[in-house]
Amino acid sequence: MSPGTRPGLADSPPGNDGRRLPSGLSVIRSRAEFARLRRAWNECLATMPGAHLFLTHEWLAAWLEHQGRGAELFVPVVADGGAILAAAPLVRRRGRYYGLPVEEIVLIGNHTSDRVQFLVQPDHEDLCETLWRAILAECGQWRIVRLEQVPATAPTVTRRPVRGCRVGCEPTSSLPFIDIAGSWEDFEKSLAPKFRSKLRNKEKTFAHWGDWTLRVVRGCETIDHLDQLVAVELDSAKAAGGYAFFASATNVEFARALLRSSPPLDPLLCELVIGDEVVAYTLGFIHGGVYFGYNMAYRRGYEAGNCGKWLIHQTFKYAFEHGLRGLDLLRGASDVKRNWRPRLEQNCRLVVFPRNPLFLPHKLAVFHVRPALKSLVKGR
Repeated sequence: MSPGTRPGLADSPPGNDGRRLPSGLSVIRSRAEFARLRRAWNECLATMPGAHLFLTHEWLAAWLEHQGRGAELFVPVVADGGAILAAAPLVRRRGRYYGLPVEEIVLIGNHTSDRVQFLVQPDHEDLCETLWRAILAECGQWRIVRLEQVPATAPTVTRRPVRGCRVGCEPTSSLPFIDIAGSWEDFEKSLAPKFRSKLRNKEKTFAHWGDWTLRVVRGCETIDHLDQLVAVELDSAKAAGGYAFFASATNVEFARALLRSSPPLDPLLCELVIGDEVVAYTLGFIHGGVYFGYNMAYRRGYEAGNCGKWLIHQTFKYAFEHGLRGLDLLRGASDVKRNWRPRLEQNCRLVVFPRNPLFLPHKLAVFHVRPALKSLVKGR
């Protein structure tokens, strides 16, 4: 194959609705095939500006093993020789949407990943249109496409189809991000004086509780602490409220696989230890010089210490002092994260319905009723 050419697939099989797949594209449906893409996948990811942890082959493979059992791989790929130019990390699975049983196409990492999009090398963003055509060919009469937590500025969104089908797009979440520039001392001084003073005084509270220490663990050793982290979260207000991540055994095994697979995933764990007991923690991952804050919790009874805020602050200090370039705070408790004055990056949801009259009520709900209700609530 000559340089710069793409492999043509003139004999590509038709999609689910009988339409032929776009030329130059192949579809990965076997997990063994996907496993063999690891090196090429991560090499393509490394070329992407703002590449995210959640697109690494290791993260996606862990999700497939623990969260995606029963789902069928559907990964359209455009490659040039051994190099991936663009790919869509997707699965097909059965689900329910507004009470109706459906087959849906979702992103690998669904519900466990806060930023997901198509893989695409710079200067090849037009290939997102090729990926979208392959996805629409797969839809048939009963499959919906539901892509959650896609960065609003990603080519997945900006290069979505504008003719031939209705791709609904709506904002879903605003994720705080801090660019690391300058020293920790200068950054800390930029924060509200009252907030800084409050954090300093918390260490006196810790001393009243007993001998305390901040423990920082990085890399594969974090896996030795996972059972302690689960115990902390199950004793937290998150568990009492029904939204503890580690309340699910599947999520625990998913996390175990992630902590075991570094590098390129580089776990960072910060724990507040009182005596011999871990009372609070922050767990995140470093990838591409950016810290992604993934999960945190503190035991009930320690609310007076504001352990969560204090540990977040110490985690940020570590990031500044170890030469990282950014802090991605992801979803959750955005009111708390405002204390560090981040900028907000918008995520959105993309939804496509098949040409099936049974889905008309759903289209009305998603494209008209839900936006109207959101606008009404926002107006209040």
